[in-house]
Amino acid sequence: MQQGNHHSQQAYYSLQNGYQRQQSAHPPQDCVPNICLCPQVARVPRPRNAFILYRQHHHGVVVAEHPGKTNPEISKIIGEKWRQLSPEGKAVWQKLGDEEKKSHLERFPDYRYQPRRNAKR
Repeated sequence: MQQGNHHSQQAYYSLQNGYQRQQSAHPPQDCVPNICLCPQVARVPRPRNAFILYRQHHHGVVVAEHPGKTNPEISKIIGEKWRQLSPEGKAVWQKLGDEEKKSHLERFPDYRYQPRRNAKR
């Protein structure tokens, strides 16, 4: 088990279910309900937008089609596919992005984007 693995199967007591998650469907006898033993997230990630969702969805396929290409080259290929996508096709991804934004707002109501400053300036 990795140290930084948030919500790993071994270290997570479910807030909703009140039992330790394991491979078995039955809760352990010595469970402690409503306690999460996971470390608190230090930095909340930004919600993914429509293009990021599109890129993540298509990344594996493009990598398989273009073995040996670097990540920036893969991004350019996916970006070109995105630009060629019809408005109806983009609307599907925009809807998914909006749903993720709404879900993110529910999970992290106090979240505010704070870009990192370059230390050299």
